[in-house]
Amino acid sequence: MTDLKAATIICVASFFKGNDFIRECKRLGAAVVLLTREKLLDAGWARESLDDLIAIPGKTSVQSYLAAATYVARQRRVLRVVALEEYDIVTAAHIREHLGVTGMGTTVARCFQDKLAMRCKANQVGIAHVGLIVRSRDHGRVVNLLTEYARRFSEDFTAVAPAEETAEQHL
Repeated sequence: MTDLKAATIICVASFFKGNDFIRECKRLGAAVVLLTREKLLDAGWARESLDDLIAIPGKTSVQSYLAAATYVARQRRVLRVVALEEYDIVTAAHIREHLGVTGMGTTVARCFQDKLAMRCKANQVGIAHVGLIVRSRDHGRVVNLLTEYARRFSEDFTAVAPAEETAEQHL
């Protein structure tokens, strides 16, 4: 049995990401448990900073992660549940709700996977639409990307916009 007084952070990762976060949590004194897919066991995880590494076998589901997190909670005092990748935000929220851990629930978490909902929420709180951000040192690549973006935007817009005569008929 592990020390129930030590605060534990459960990290959820369905992709190999988050080693810096894992190391920092450990440096700050937290016990760190990683829940990840079985096929990622051989990835270069920061094992020196992990108190436990639990593999979710086969095709992973929210239920599989819930079962693993419940197992951890029987042995440890879970303080936080953190998704190490955008894809895992809703799964981590389900775990939080299931364990009664403080943090973002599934209703709010779903907004992070729905880009339209994110834009609407940002607009509600006064965050302006940023547009396209391109980061590259290759000027030719940037020009090609912007040209392609403009072409797609133009095609999408003209496919949705009605012809002038049709619009006039509806006035």
